[in-house]
Amino acid sequence: MLTRRFDHSAWARPGPRQWRQCGQVADGFRSCIGHVGAAVEGLFMAASRQSELVASRAKPPTPSIERPSSGVQLAFAHNQSWSAFRTTPMEFIVGILLALAVSLSASFIGLDRDRAFYPTVLMVIASYYGLFAVMGGSMQTLAVESAAMLVFLAIASVGFKRNSWLVVVGLVAHAIFDFVHGHIVDNSGVPRWWPGFCLAYDATAGAYLAALLLLRAKTQKNASNPFIEKMPKRQRLLARPRVKRKR
Repeated sequence: MLTRRFDHSAWARPGPRQWRQCGQVADGFRSCIGHVGAAVEGLFMAASRQSELVASRAKPPTPSIERPSSGVQLAFAHNQSWSAFRTTPMEFIVGILLALAVSLSASFIGLDRDRAFYPTVLMVIASYYGLFAVMGGSMQTLAVESAAMLVFLAIASVGFKRNSWLVVVGLVAHAIFDFVHGHIVDNSGVPRWWPGFCLAYDATAGAYLAALLLLRAKTQKNASNPFIEKMPKRQRLLARPRVKRKR
């Protein structure tokens, strides 16, 4: 009978050591996101200065008659996050590329073998709106952002202890939260580029984790099958259990 061994220890119930590793990963990821955020903000500031310089060199604008706008258009024009979604695609590109770089690096190094990695990513991402509320100096906004943050922290904790698919749901839900955040919460501390950047990162990380879970489930299913006919001959020979010969 042909069998393959599969190590289930990487996805076992978390222990105290894994919780400590979770905190270390959170600190490193928070520092990485802070540096990347500063770089992206500098990039957008340079792009805005360049556009202002080009506009100043252009011919003066011709006077135009203002037309009345509908209520929906006025609401979208008043919302800075919606205008950022419409005019700055760079934040989406940076978010997608950064999510792919972090996820692929974690797979290459082996960080995502531990269940704590992606729940930690979700916890760190969910905490940033609270930080922006503190920067904005509004206690009411901080209370609203803290309530939303607790919801995502609970999803990450339950997903870490029970089912990793809940972390996928949490990442996708946070991407939706990024899209509607400017319409439901007035947080003056949020940078203009952050909602689009965070949305792209959350969606990409959630898709990558879903693909990773499907691949591992398929590998586990093939490993539990005693007869794997599609395996090459060399793999079948390696999968065959070794029998010690008595001398």
